[in-house]
Amino acid sequence: NTVATFETTGFAANVQAVSILGYYSIGVGALQARRVASEPTHLWKFRSADFYLPNGSTSEANGGWWEGYTQGAVYTAESFGFVGDGVTDNLAAFNNWQDYINALWADDFGYTGTLKFLELTYYFSDTIHVNTTMNLEGVTTSASGSATKFIFADNVIGMCLNAYNTHGFSVITSPPYNYGASDTSIKRIYFQPKNIPASTPLLPGCFGLLAKNRFTMED
Repeated sequence: NTVATFETTGFAANVQAVSILGYYSIGVGALQARRVASEPTHLWKFRSADFYLPNGSTSEANGGWWEGYTQGAVYTAESFGFVGDGVTDNLAAFNNWQDYINALWADDFGYTGTLKFLELTYYFSDTIHVNTTMNLEGVTTSASGSATKFIFADNVIGMCLNAYNTHGFSVITSPPYNYGASDTSIKRIYFQPKNIPASTPLLPGCFGLLAKNRFTMED
């Protein structure tokens, strides 16, 4: 039903893929997971209560590991553990997403994933450091005036789009040729500080966006 119940379930040896109906609760953040031969190097990983490997054998060291996956390159934020209640800190969820995309980049040079957010408010306790190319896409409804919002704790930058070689994933002269956040795209997401007065109208644009590389942003 959820990631929590998945991780307490032992599956039969012939079960190679499962559908999880929600990350924290059923119906929110549904995802697919598939068996893998060892613990994944990225953070979009789960371990069930059994010790089966994909070939049907068992291993206490490497068995029972699964990774999230999707058909194509479009993902939902909630399937990585994002919670859009304006209170829950989503920094770890963002890092889970970025870590997964970095792993795919290493396997498929030039891979760019799109993370879609609901028309909700997502809180972050610290600066988001974007270290790899990605597309972030929110939702706006002009009739109601509501939108996808990122709100940040006081005294943080907000979001930083890093150039290559500003992080430890790789150097540009060797595989996987990580170019940092080059060509990152941000669509229909409003940025604002956490304590913006309620009487202040929400304006298009971004609050505290530091770009060290080229990117596009659409309202």
